[in-house]
Amino acid sequence: MDHLRRSLLVGWESVVVWGAGPVGKAFARELTKHGTAVAGFVDVDPRKIGRRLYGAPVVGVEAAARFACSFALGAVAREEGRQQVRDVAAAQGRREGVDFIAVA
Repeated sequence: MDHLRRSLLVGWESVVVWGAGPVGKAFARELTKHGTAVAGFVDVDPRKIGRRLYGAPVVGVEAAARFACSFALGAVAREEGRQQVRDVAAAQGRREGVDFIAVA
């Protein structure tokens, strides 16, 4: 986590966590504990969309663009889910290693 904060997150005011499950929540918890603001969460589960986690809104994929000024962390447990996150991020113009990274 510290390496992430000292490298890819330098210059970013906040992050958006793609994945509001256990992995995404764990990353968000650690980031906020160390002073990195979490602007929001992006998820596909309709039961999570509309909720708030650590004070940040959970939105659907179609609303992810509202966090365009935040570094995106793909934090989902399964490889299939991580690939879907990568595909959606690329479709939205994000570049892995520049303004997006899959962390789990």
